[in-house]
Amino acid sequence: MRNARDLIETSVARVQMRVGAVLTEDVSSYDLTVEDDVLLGVDAIADVVRVGALIRRVVGHADQLEQERLPGADEPLPTFRGDLSQEATDGR
Repeated sequence: MRNARDLIETSVARVQMRVGAVLTEDVSSYDLTVEDDVLLGVDAIADVVRVGALIRRVVGHADQLEQERLPGADEPLPTFRGDLSQEATDGR
């Protein structure tokens, strides 16, 4: 049986994305982030377009990864709100 890391690497290899993994105390669970970069210029209007494309790209890849690894298990935002609210204050 393949481990979670192997399954994630297989999913990520299909598209160009950078994935960050956060180890959890529960060995059957993991937290993943999808990341990308964008260069901003001097034209604010062009930057808005670039940032919009970045957001669509990252969210699309994150959704794709989630559907591959957790089909039918899409959780609503309130499930994560507590953890997300702590990110700015506890260094995660």
